[in-house]
Amino acid sequence: MLISERLNAALNAQVGHELGNSNQYLAVAAYFEGECLFGLAKIYLRQKNYSAALTALDAAERLAPHDYNIHAVRGQALQQSGQREKAAAEFAVYTRMLNAAREKREKEMSGEVLNPELMSTPD
Repeated sequence: MLISERLNAALNAQVGHELGNSNQYLAVAAYFEGECLFGLAKIYLRQKNYSAALTALDAAERLAPHDYNIHAVRGQALQQSGQREKAAAEFAVYTRMLNAAREKREKEMSGEVLNPELMSTPD
């Protein structure tokens, strides 16, 4: 039995919407997984379990590579575990990423650079 072209088009459109929603759900799940790993790393750091903290931070960074706070906490873990040179390198990455984020935000606020998220029309 063949379905009508109208029904076929409607089904294809619905499948497209479902796929888009599925991708959004995955993005939200990845975001919160990264947040959980970051929080777990801070708990390990308070417990002085530096190895576990660094492992959790590595996983969090894979999910959120642009989160400069991960580098700050990694720097703390490295410094507290006696790895001062590695800690200094992490703090340098943190500072560089933080400054870049501030500059970008200042440009967006001044209107010099438009934030693409603010320019898009809502669905």
